[in-house]
Amino acid sequence: MPDYAKKLRMAVKTMRDQVTKSKALDDITNAIVGSTETGKVKEAVITMMMMRLLHLVLYKYL
Repeated sequence: MPDYAKKLRMAVKTMRDQVTKSKALDDITNAIVGSTETGKVKEAVITMMMMRLLHLVLYKYL
């Protein structure tokens, strides 16, 4: 695997960890669902946030 791919993979993992631990994620999920059954929606929100972060990173560095 090329070095840039390893760095990108590590950056995405770090961003995912930060997004997953974010209090904002719970607030957004609760606002969307308004219930305690938030597992699937929470995963969808994580995915959307990760896609946006990845887009910003790629736009800035490519």
